[in-house]
Amino acid sequence: MKKVFFSALLATALLTGCDEASVTDKPSQDASNTSKESKEAASKAPLGNYVGKNLAEAREHLEGLGYAVDVKSTDGATIILESNWNVTAQSPKAGGTGDTVVLTAAKPEKDLTASSEQDTGGSETEAVITAKTSKELAALLVVPDNCDDSIAGFASKYEGRTIEFDGSIANMINHGSYKTRYDILLYPGDLGSASTTGPAFKFEDVGIHNLNLQGKNIPAYVGVDDKLHIVANVGEFKSSQCLFFLEPVSTEVR
Repeated sequence: MKKVFFSALLATALLTGCDEASVTDKPSQDASNTSKESKEAASKAPLGNYVGKNLAEAREHLEGLGYAVDVKSTDGATIILESNWNVTAQSPKAGGTGDTVVLTAAKPEKDLTASSEQDTGGSETEAVITAKTSKELAALLVVPDNCDDSIAGFASKYEGRTIEFDGSIANMINHGSYKTRYDILLYPGDLGSASTTGPAFKFEDVGIHNLNLQGKNIPAYVGVDDKLHIVANVGEFKSSQCLFFLEPVSTEVR
């Protein structure tokens, strides 16, 4: 009887010892992970001051240093062409470090002035481009291949300018894991998801409010096959994807 009791007591002591060893081992492992993360953070160069710099150049420099970069605009507008924006704030600030740097940006004053001139019938060189006033845009809207070389040429020549045309939504999906931000594929004309002619225009990472819907009857939502009158700023053409990126100025359901 004493032998059985002693054996049970010994087994209990061994099990308790194992549990205590496991408990004491875990903080050591966590400390090791924390130390590793600290070393990785310490290995990055302290942040410089990016305020006032071009957003695209700031991103390129930071990513070259190993930082992840998030961007946002001061007014909530969607940033399509980062080279058209300047950094107005950063977090962490200069001298700090971390894994991710958040850059807040705004368009330069000269861009805002140009937009104001357009709204008030300003200089002819900055007027909104339409199919009626531009043979190049008229030809672009009916190209048979959305990878046509002429699309890249147009995007390069008129980058940052404003175009106006009638189009329709060919596809619309959520942007990443967001529920109220979307990637919208647009084609010239009225065929929506059945479109085969013209460039594949794209509004990327936009909310419905970013579309700046106009007109008498403004819908709460837009979707595939909706016909729109589109005013947008010209962004880049990504030939590898055959996508022509635009930044919405205003839209109106037709």
